[in-house]
Amino acid sequence: MEFSPLSRIKLNRKKLQILLIAVSILLFVIAIYRYSLHTVITGNLVDAYLTFVGQTANWLLNILNSKYSISGHEVYYETGLATAIDSNYLLLKRTLVLIAVCWITPSKAVSKLSFTGLILLVNMLGSVVNIVVAVQFVAHFSDVDTIRYIGRLPFELLLLSLLIIWIRLNRENLFRSKFAKKYRLDFLDNNLRRIIVAIAIYIVLSNILLGFFKYTIWINFLFSISAWILNLLNYPAWVESHLLVGENYSIHMARGCLGFNTMMLFTLMVYITGKNNRTMWLFIFVGVIILNLSNITRFVLLFIHLQNRGQYVLSVDIHDLYNYVIYGIVFLLWIIWFEKYSYIKREKKRVKID
Repeated sequence: MEFSPLSRIKLNRKKLQILLIAVSILLFVIAIYRYSLHTVITGNLVDAYLTFVGQTANWLLNILNSKYSISGHEVYYETGLATAIDSNYLLLKRTLVLIAVCWITPSKAVSKLSFTGLILLVNMLGSVVNIVVAVQFVAHFSDVDTIRYIGRLPFELLLLSLLIIWIRLNRENLFRSKFAKKYRLDFLDNNLRRIIVAIAIYIVLSNILLGFFKYTIWINFLFSISAWILNLLNYPAWVESHLLVGENYSIHMARGCLGFNTMMLFTLMVYITGKNNRTMWLFIFVGVIILNLSNITRFVLLFIHLQNRGQYVLSVDIHDLYNYVIYGIVFLLWIIWFEKYSYIKREKKRVKID
């Protein structure tokens, strides 16, 4: 009778545990999205947190003798309702990414717990300051997006500062371990300053460009091309300001739908992992064109869907579905870049030759 080595049994058991955990997480995510339980599970929690942040911001406004006050999720001026606040002021996604980076770092649990507490504290204080600063500009800007982005910029830079601090405290564990060397993560360490500068530029540009410019000319240009394609397909369409108008329904173009964040993120990743040469800039140029063509295709398909169906939501949100397709295109472009042209690819070849 043959017996398997004990180490092999433990390894297989560990793999089985990881597999079961992964399947359980997948089933949980499918369940909450299939039955819309995410609005029940996370909605009330986020709503309660936003209410708490709003109350804290209102307390600070009273100290500053501001003419504005916050009740629930609404901002009031002396003459009445001025604007509203929502979860976008909390920067929850960026905060969760920062916490995830903290916990995947091979470090002591005490350090992770302490830094997670610091992140949550900074998120609360940053959200309060974000709302207070934004409220002060309500009278100066009628555009809700502009108001939202004013206080968001320093908040995002503060979160980036926390990321830099965590990386510096755990640089050895992150980039110089056996795991990092095996998967060529040391290139991040070699280009850390370049990466941080690129991320900072992305944060500044994304908030300034989307916050203070309306892009009417660019929106009308994209919609004009979309309308031309739709008319060729026998779907009457014309452009009115930020609207792509049809016989039944219209599409309004918000600045976030221009895809600037997606294009900047694509450019950022290529810039970080490439050399400053003609190939890199040519790939960025071609990639941006592809993303704009994909965006136009998204408008056309969404417009046709609205004319035929009259609503966004079927079994899934069609608008979000098209967004995921755009993200998939970005991912494919990154794969092509990493496999053919990037700094990582060249470093792997050099290691094999050596």
